[in-house]
Amino acid sequence: MTPADDAILRLLPHRPPMLMVDGLEDAAPGTFRARLTLRPDNPFIDGDGNLERAAYPELIAQCFAAGAGSSVGGEDGGERPLGFLAGFRDIVVLADAGVGDVLVTEVTVATTLGNVSVVDGIVTGPQGVLATGQIKVYLEDGAARTA
Repeated sequence: MTPADDAILRLLPHRPPMLMVDGLEDAAPGTFRARLTLRPDNPFIDGDGNLERAAYPELIAQCFAAGAGSSVGGEDGGERPLGFLAGFRDIVVLADAGVGDVLVTEVTVATTLGNVSVVDGIVTGPQGVLATGQIKVYLEDGAARTA
């Protein structure tokens, strides 16, 4: 873990080895950007040193969660919203990422209905766009409306 992880730990309930965000780079209303350096101890790294393709929805979800936590003051010790990945669709993986790569995930809230947000995500790495897709996230107490 890097020193920057202290801030992200206040935003996300995830802990290593399931923490898939090193830092939140930008949090504007409805749009969030996070980064992750792929390390050998990441549980989604396969035997060839590549990120398993099944990890991309989780990258998108954790980027959204970090941004949602930031939007309600979670980095200052405020209560972060409790949320759950409710589904995903149209996950398209265009290229593989490997140990040492720095990935940047950017998400945009496409729409919100009640406590459910539909979120579009894109993951980029040194080779360009790695994956795109859409997730649905359920946030308790209407936090989705503030993200």
